[in-house]
Amino acid sequence: MLEDLGYGAAMYWPGPDAPIHALWSAVTMPALVLRAGQEILPGFGSILPAAEAERFAAAVPSARVAEIDANHYTITTHDDSIAAIGAFLRTS
Repeated sequence: MLEDLGYGAAMYWPGPDAPIHALWSAVTMPALVLRAGQEILPGFGSILPAAEAERFAAAVPSARVAEIDANHYTITTHDDSIAAIGAFLRTS
């Protein structure tokens, strides 16, 4: 839990020099980001903002982002997530 809080604090650090962005250059292997397109709960926003997912994909050439029509709690069992993971594994 503390790791998640630390990551969250770093991810939402304002500006282009956020500490989390410095870690992205170390990602050299294929990476798949499943982004929940629905808010975590109504009115609570997203865990991963769309702009950050796009920024990650731009910074990590081997990354792919799949937007899934689910929330933070349902994304892991959503059919589109399973399809995206399967496609990623077949082509990576």
